[in-house]
Amino acid sequence: MEAILHEKSLGVDFYINKIETAFSFKGTRPTRLLYHRMLILEEAASIVKIDSERIAIKANEVLLAAKGQVILFANDCQIKGYEIMFTDGFWEKAPQSASNCKSVLFDQKASNQTLPIGPCELPDLKNLLKMLYEDFHKPPFTNKADVLAAYLKILMIKIANINYSAQQRYSGYDKDIFLEFQNLISLNYKESREVSFYAESLHVSAKQLYEICQRQAGLSPKKLISSKIIEEAKRLLQFSSISIKEIALTMNFMSNEQFSHFFKKISGMSPQKYRLSVQ
Repeated sequence: MEAILHEKSLGVDFYINKIETAFSFKGTRPTRLLYHRMLILEEAASIVKIDSERIAIKANEVLLAAKGQVILFANDCQIKGYEIMFTDGFWEKAPQSASNCKSVLFDQKASNQTLPIGPCELPDLKNLLKMLYEDFHKPPFTNKADVLAAYLKILMIKIANINYSAQQRYSGYDKDIFLEFQNLISLNYKESREVSFYAESLHVSAKQLYEICQRQAGLSPKKLISSKIIEEAKRLLQFSSISIKEIALTMNFMSNEQFSHFFKKISGMSPQKYRLSVQ
């Protein structure tokens, strides 16, 4: 078992980092967090392990990790966005009225480790992050810590509202169809990559399935199917020794070339290059 690193103190109670270009986590080790952490992801497509849970991350999501949790990013993980770190001591500077937001987001870790950011919520969140980042990096000024704490309060409330909206989306008819769709993908992704097959199986139109998937996950049915195929292909490339040609056959592609083209189109690199990168 790989030894767990302990996150070192930055000497501050609050920090915000803007990740301008896709940052690679290659070579990282599992790390026990000293700070509560929020990653607001503008770009991402990979896996992160928090404690014992493997979590798929993607663009337009908030990734939450609490102090004391152990985090490990996959070697192929690249992200772009904002990273916010803060201590309990800093949070105490925020008005008491916002304390329940921190509890909702960080004390119920398993239920909301990632939260989707809807298209209506995204512009306001980006503007707030931009202002917070700019004020944090200004020279010291009167009551700077209080100003940053107020920003954090607003940000936390907005993210808590995103959490509430996400819970509302996962209800009723939409939730049932979406969960059944995910189950059907798991059972049939090798045999069928056509949205029409899944829509017919669920007794909905392709348009209805598209709208449900957008509301539930912010992704199209086609992307969800492709993500499952890529996830399994990456697992075989990393943890098995079978040839890429055999993997193509296992995944029901007509040829090695078709599989390689599909894999590179979705993941940005060839199967051969991916296998070398994770060895």
